[in-house]
Amino acid sequence: MVRLLRRLLIFVCLLTAAGNVAYADETMVDVGLFYGANSQYPFGISSDTGFAFGSAEGDSITTLVDLSNYKTLKIYKAGYYENEKLVTTNATYYAGGNVKGAYTVRIGQSESSLNAIFDNFLAMKASAPELMMVYDGQWYIAYGCYVNENAAIAALNELTPSYPNDMLSVMKQSRYQMVAYGDNMPLVSFNTSLQDFVFAAPLIEYDDLVYRHAIMTKRTKTSDYAVINHLPIDSYLYGVVPKEMAKGWPLEALKAQAVAARNFTLINMGSHMADGFDVCTTTDCQVYGGYLAENDDATKAVNATSNIVLKYQNEIASCYYHANSGGETEDISNIWSGDLPYIKGKTDPYSLGQPNATWTVTLDADTIEKGLKSAGYNIGTYQGVRIEEISDHGRVLKITFMGSSGNAVLLKENMRKIFGYTTVKSMYFSLEEATAGIAMRTFSHVENITEKNFYAMTSAGLSKVDSSAYAQQSGGLSTIASAQKTSQSNVGELTLYGKGYGHGLGMSQWGAKVMAESGMTFDKILTYYYTGTTLDRID
Repeated sequence: MVRLLRRLLIFVCLLTAAGNVAYADETMVDVGLFYGANSQYPFGISSDTGFAFGSAEGDSITTLVDLSNYKTLKIYKAGYYENEKLVTTNATYYAGGNVKGAYTVRIGQSESSLNAIFDNFLAMKASAPELMMVYDGQWYIAYGCYVNENAAIAALNELTPSYPNDMLSVMKQSRYQMVAYGDNMPLVSFNTSLQDFVFAAPLIEYDDLVYRHAIMTKRTKTSDYAVINHLPIDSYLYGVVPKEMAKGWPLEALKAQAVAARNFTLINMGSHMADGFDVCTTTDCQVYGGYLAENDDATKAVNATSNIVLKYQNEIASCYYHANSGGETEDISNIWSGDLPYIKGKTDPYSLGQPNATWTVTLDADTIEKGLKSAGYNIGTYQGVRIEEISDHGRVLKITFMGSSGNAVLLKENMRKIFGYTTVKSMYFSLEEATAGIAMRTFSHVENITEKNFYAMTSAGLSKVDSSAYAQQSGGLSTIASAQKTSQSNVGELTLYGKGYGHGLGMSQWGAKVMAESGMTFDKILTYYYTGTTLDRID
């Protein structure tokens, strides 16, 4: 009894009037941490300051319940559903209590306001610690989480003498319901399809990482259990920029990255809407490491460019970026479908001589055959490869793999998708190793550098070098030739002599670093890589 009274006193202390936590002039972003096939349930979160349970709308969170005395919480599914049908017969789903039952006993009437049930809830909680608040369109007080309806009916009959003045009824919680526990007690059950409910704190630990502001959870038709970080966009960028550019890089390069990442986020808001959030944490969107990834340099860059975006003809631009162009960026139409006038291929000498400006990889016959077969191409025994089409900027657009049982024709980035984006680092490759020495590539061929076409990088851009200049070879800015050799046959393996890392669209990150080191500011870097764009503010 003493323990129950202590819990009641704690909960009374936690109850506060609804209030708003606002983030002035901030766009909020929802970042999917775990979802779909990667979802983990139940999940635990912890915070040294405890939590506030509330509803999120726009740039503010309305606090519903102060849970600051609960340093750890655990959030469960309220029932296991398959194809919208509640599964109650398979005990493995409920083994160990990892999924709570969907049936509960409602005590009293449902109310539209949470405040309307609080007095009764607090009074009842002392003698019935299994009581919880439930929101499923309306608020009500409920007892227990039962796997099937019969168990809930039995509980109702047992509870009736204890609540002679209240109507009791069995309720089945919805496909989208979740329930939060603290100190092994149910606290609140909520329907994630009707409102965005969050657990807010300055810093929240989840799955050995730490995140700012709030954790949200949702159940959707495509993702039965999604864990989401809900936070202002600049706070999100604090954890993006350090994962995209290394600590110690020049501030102007970091600022360019911050603006490009902000643009990318704004353009891609809602790209994972079906899963319940805006963007993911991987290279499919932007790599995000949360609070532990942050560093002072990146944070300074984000703050210095807060609300600054890149626009093309008054519209926010899609700022794609990559690690290293290999010396030339690419037209977006040659990588994906569609066209953007500011994502056009251009000469990029700033990326030369940097990591992954050149690379070599060899794929053996077994790797080729298995990789193609897994993608639906059964070519039999690998017999060779033939490049069919090359873009004006040197990237392979069409390649044919020949085999004893047939051929596989791959277009654009499909080869990287099949064999791995870190294995085939770009589609800018040749089938023959370049000759030694310094060379430059034109749209159609490779030629030696002379004083007529030799330029140097300066803070003002490209400056022509006169005949008194010298170029360092053997580890200097040598480049590989474009794909002049177009086939290899009956070799048992395939060797690619590649250039650059990534799709080659927009800004080269290593190029931005070199530009910043030469004295160029972030605006010059951005407008160089994104043709015809201008900087603007969105506040």
